[in-house]
Amino acid sequence: MPSPTPQPFQISIPSETLDWINTRISTSRLPTEFLQPPGKEHDYGVPRSVIDPILEHWKTSYDWRKVEAEINEKLRKFTVDLKSGGEEIRLHFVHHWSEREDAVPLLFCHGWPRSFLEVEPIINQLTTPSSPTTQAFHVIAPSIPGFSFSSPPTKPGFDIMKIGHLYHQLMQDVLGKLAWLALRWMTAEEKKRLERLKWWFTEENGYFDMMGTKPLTISYSLSDSPLGHLAWIRDKLTHLVSPTFHWPAPTVITWTHLYLFSPHVATFSIYRESRLHIQDTLFDAGPISKSVAVGFSSFPWDMGYVPRWWAEGTVAERMAFWREHEEGRHFPSLECPEVLVADVRDFQEVVEEGRKEVKRQG
Repeated sequence: MPSPTPQPFQISIPSETLDWINTRISTSRLPTEFLQPPGKEHDYGVPRSVIDPILEHWKTSYDWRKVEAEINEKLRKFTVDLKSGGEEIRLHFVHHWSEREDAVPLLFCHGWPRSFLEVEPIINQLTTPSSPTTQAFHVIAPSIPGFSFSSPPTKPGFDIMKIGHLYHQLMQDVLGKLAWLALRWMTAEEKKRLERLKWWFTEENGYFDMMGTKPLTISYSLSDSPLGHLAWIRDKLTHLVSPTFHWPAPTVITWTHLYLFSPHVATFSIYRESRLHIQDTLFDAGPISKSVAVGFSSFPWDMGYVPRWWAEGTVAERMAFWREHEEGRHFPSLECPEVLVADVRDFQEVVEEGRKEVKRQG
């Protein structure tokens, strides 16, 4: 049976959709100011002092058509029809191939409230390094089903395992990449970072509880209110970057647009499916086989935490690469792209050395 053929994809949002968004933004109703003491401005959620200037920029300066043209120019995008878990999904993905013969396939996975755009700051560094001796990569960045321009599943049960199966099909059956690196990151720094994780679950995890239990309910509100959706996203961005990082208003507005263009409950239900199957996925399945090399880049201000000793015992039998950094949080491709690119290359070097050692011993 022939493999599905990817089709080139360009973003072209209907004018009617943009008109609806702009009308809702121009007539937005905001809550009254809720003043908090200095240093506690975000304790009750994202304050008016943050939302007001973003809203003003959206009303007076932001131009989606300009952003759309820039994305279409910078990123090569495709769609392909795949099947997983009884669902037919039209999977959207970015695919930049390197001209280098020694390039290694790299699968770049996003989460919420992110998108395929997160790969843009680092993609050229990965595919076209300035030095011929620096490792190059073919970069593939899919959109999760129901996110951005990937079609959504139509019924419950489409969990992370089924998403992984889709990505496996994309890499092996469609693109013919028999081996690849999957790029995600986790954190460490023992006691200090564990305290941060406890704080996150106590003060910042409400979005997960809502999306992890009643995703359909929250989808009505967020799909119908552009400003409300922006506030929902912006609230989480506050504590997911280092204190010195400033979120540009156009970036937050663009991210919000991508979710408004795909008003699917699947965008939120991935949290419910993950929550229902977390025991099976994280614990009962056991550590990743030693046949798979696993690498971690650890950033101090991220929300997640796992100490290396725990990861080596429960996450992966072959922890080939582990690096802890002093800067960066949940979005290293935006905050410290050079650091993340260096980690990817160094991890690949470790993997390649391991392969050579196996050959020498064999």
